[in-house]
Amino acid sequence: MKHALVAMTLLFALDSLCRASVVFTLDSVAFSGNPGDSIDITGTISNPDPNAVFLNNISGLLTSPDLSFDFTDFFTVVPAVLNFGDSYVGPIATVLIDPLGQPGDFFGSLTLQGGADQNTFNDLSTQTFQFTISGSVPEPASALLMPVAIGFLITVRRATRRKA
Repeated sequence: MKHALVAMTLLFALDSLCRASVVFTLDSVAFSGNPGDSIDITGTISNPDPNAVFLNNISGLLTSPDLSFDFTDFFTVVPAVLNFGDSYVGPIATVLIDPLGQPGDFFGSLTLQGGADQNTFNDLSTQTFQFTISGSVPEPASALLMPVAIGFLITVRRATRRKA
């Protein structure tokens, strides 16, 4: 029994040594925008671990089909490796809102993946957030009627000026 306890303790110790850890926080947990907007998701990624941590990938989940991610910032601005004590502060990803996006409150998450080398893709840390699409988008049929209505109002105005 004593040998099993020692073996389990060693396994947990080895697991913690092999696993890289990062501290990942977002500057805000609530974001909003209008249809057609691009909203930067910013935050901080820090390495308190004595070993270097490779940031190899990022994945995300959004609960609205009107929202999508652009991870260009992660792959171009965020450093690929954080050494002990290093931090990155800035844009991490961008949320794109479809031009015809429907208003509402939705949820999302970002997960950093990486580890001890460039070939490791362990989930390092996940942050969740709320996303609000605000404003209203006219239905396509209504949008087509708008120029007709404006033309009608201009015609009526001109007709009333001629009579006066």
